[in-house]
Amino acid sequence: MKKFTRQLLPFTLSLLAATITTKAVASPAPVELHAQAIEPSAIESQSDMQPVQLAQIAGLNVPIWVYPIGGVLFLMIFLPQVGWIAGLIVIGEREVGIVTKKFSAKSLPPNRLIALNGEAGLQADTLPPGWHFGYFPWQYSISRVPVVVVPQGEIGLLVASDGAPLPPDPAEPQRLATAAVALKLRFIVITSVTRDDLPDGGAAQFAACVCELRKQLPGCGIELLTPDFF
Repeated sequence: MKKFTRQLLPFTLSLLAATITTKAVASPAPVELHAQAIEPSAIESQSDMQPVQLAQIAGLNVPIWVYPIGGVLFLMIFLPQVGWIAGLIVIGEREVGIVTKKFSAKSLPPNRLIALNGEAGLQADTLPPGWHFGYFPWQYSISRVPVVVVPQGEIGLLVASDGAPLPPDPAEPQRLATAAVALKLRFIVITSVTRDDLPDGGAAQFAACVCELRKQLPGCGIELLTPDFF
């Protein structure tokens, strides 16, 4: 948008100047010359009327289409300032806005990276494509990052750097055994991420999954790739 404005601004100004100049040259005001004796009192009265005559000569007939162009030019010049005052943020179609709050009455809790309740710092809510008001530059900093596109046939894996760890799912062993029966599997490998947040490192969840598999699929072979919880 800024590049387009820089390119259009000189062209528009040149077009306006050429139009006004051409109009002034094409229709000059008629001038009549008379030689006559002028008294001093007449010279004073003519000097008083000179500004009025100059103002009349300076009045040019401007084409009607100049006014819309001037309005567009005015908006292009002053719209960014209006957006700055209104806190307008425009996010492109293939962008996401990352919001950072510069200051707040509340501070982040210890060992937290993302603000969930309006604290200063990186905000959990991002800005989707579109126009967003209220993000004043003296309070917020917006970083535009491109949208991550996951190609067809691939999977995107997100690893959170902040947040509360998820507790073990009690229904996970049942779902795992049901899926193994539906697929008629004869050998299963069970693994997980490191669960240092759990007292047993996830050992109880592994044991529950093995018990449920033995109950529903007795002849299936099982291999465990466990974290270092022993």
